[in-house]
Amino acid sequence: MKRRRFLKQGLAVIAWTGVSTFGSPFASIPILSGSTAGAKSLAGPPLLIPPLLDADMNDSALGLDVMTGSRRFFSDIDTPTLGYNGSFLGPTIRVRDGKRVQLRVRNQLKESTTVHWHGLHVPAQWDGGPRQVIEAGGEWKPDFTIKQQAATLWYHPHALGRTGEHVYKGLAGMFIIEDDFSLNAPIPRDYGVDDIPLIFQDRRFYEDGSFAYVTSGHDIMHGVIGNYLFVNGAIRPQLNVVRGIVRFRLLNGSNSTIYRLSFSDKRSFQVIASDGGFLERPVSVDSLIFSAAERFEILTDFRDDTPGTITSLVIEQYGGESFQAMDIIVGSEKSQVETMPASLRRIER
Repeated sequence: MKRRRFLKQGLAVIAWTGVSTFGSPFASIPILSGSTAGAKSLAGPPLLIPPLLDADMNDSALGLDVMTGSRRFFSDIDTPTLGYNGSFLGPTIRVRDGKRVQLRVRNQLKESTTVHWHGLHVPAQWDGGPRQVIEAGGEWKPDFTIKQQAATLWYHPHALGRTGEHVYKGLAGMFIIEDDFSLNAPIPRDYGVDDIPLIFQDRRFYEDGSFAYVTSGHDIMHGVIGNYLFVNGAIRPQLNVVRGIVRFRLLNGSNSTIYRLSFSDKRSFQVIASDGGFLERPVSVDSLIFSAAERFEILTDFRDDTPGTITSLVIEQYGGESFQAMDIIVGSEKSQVETMPASLRRIER
């Protein structure tokens, strides 16, 4: 796919032109090359849906164990990783506005870390910033009440000097807030069926399979950019969707990269929410630009697709690679939601 510079968007970002190893202690270790640009075959694994930790379904504190692990991103190489309650990434935490939430975070790493609730309105003592250190082998028990409208947020470490590396190796997860509006609006909300979380992350690897988190002079100036793209921790996964309206929650979980997202068949989709929650009404677009840590929710219409129809999510790095990020296969089962909403939340001005 032709690379784009996106000058029409008025973005002033210096293009990334390659991997620099200037000043890196690992300069002699080869970095794997490759992307999924132009790939035609469907050979990816099934999309992994993060397990759901629902505060409404748990009487006790929600548990998060920060741990080391291993994941096979390539067929014959194991990669050392970090994760919450597993080898890479973490569960989706779901809570409700007005409800008390208790968590128990246990640090099983050999170094200190933190857990920051990105976008969540909480007292400073529970924010999980660099001052709320969880020492190796220690635990932290946040306890707060949700006081904000429905939104898609996320959580990740915020350890002083280690945030980027810890996220790069796998410490991240979605955090969903529901409220009376979101639970009653005519939009998909069956988690993992027609309400799909998608975490996009670009990564580089050394030939031994380990993550190439290189903070060279170039990377410090322009950010750590990868040449492989993950969706929920897999390279070009496949997702079977129902026929009807499907909701995708998008998180740019990359360290630096700006993405443009579109569908390979150029179909349009409806943006219904951004970082702060729902829009007043859906906005129809055929592509979407989102930066590191930014979130969007979109509705995609598969009602008129015949079973077996295949389309792909295409991700373009700003000034860099293009990826066939994920293949979507339309099934025969119909969605519970078959109409697009005309309006959403009223925003007081």
